[in-house]
Amino acid sequence: MKTKSLQPMIPLLAVEPLGVDLRTAAQTAHKLGFGGLAIGIGHPEIHAETFGQTAQRHFKQILSTHGLVLGALRVGAGKRGAFDAATSQKLLDDTLTACELAHRMQIPLLSVYIGEPAEDQKISGDVAEIFRLLARQADRTGVVAALSCGQASWLLQLLSSLNAPSLAAHLDSARVVAAGRSALQAAEALAGHLALWTCTDAVRHGSSVQITPLGSGHAESAAVINILKDQDFTGPIVVDVRDLPNPVQAAEHARNQLQEWIF
Repeated sequence: MKTKSLQPMIPLLAVEPLGVDLRTAAQTAHKLGFGGLAIGIGHPEIHAETFGQTAQRHFKQILSTHGLVLGALRVGAGKRGAFDAATSQKLLDDTLTACELAHRMQIPLLSVYIGEPAEDQKISGDVAEIFRLLARQADRTGVVAALSCGQASWLLQLLSSLNAPSLAAHLDSARVVAAGRSALQAAEALAGHLALWTCTDAVRHGSSVQITPLGSGHAESAAVINILKDQDFTGPIVVDVRDLPNPVQAAEHARNQLQEWIF
């Protein structure tokens, strides 16, 4: 699965964990050597009603000044996501809204955390309808929606059953580790379907999961990169330093690790 308008393996910095405004996020990403940003649809400046055409043009000028792209919009509605009536409608509504914003701002990719399916979760009924609606909107607006969850086998089954060109897979390594799976095996299983990799790391002890700096957990990120290279994966790659105590320092560390592993 290829996305458009982005250079191969471009590293994007996720904005929300930084806890800063968009201008500061752009300055930080540029200083640390990132190629662009990935922004959640719930960011105060994106979500605000004032983020109209003028604000959008202003933000794109800020990005251009720093040589950055806005590579992805991020959407999610928690761990139950598409699999609970209390959260599924919000996930769908936010994703449809994100499709429209991505279309207006010429953003090629959505990152959509769909939640975690139960072991016996079927791809039928209301769950299937959510993704059919999402696929139609993504196709209409010309974006690719990259879906993630901790279970690569279920995600692969979903994508195969829908067979929608506008839907792809997103590998979020920490979510895979949290689900008790192997990120390396997930990368292998999703070959040919991946449009996005979020290179988070984590350690799992029983039912407890802790996010760790990139390269220090169970995600086998260096090996995952080799698998992605074998698949001719072009990216982008999102660095997400969520739940780490010093996000700027963690982002710099992750960028340096990626530089070492990729090149």
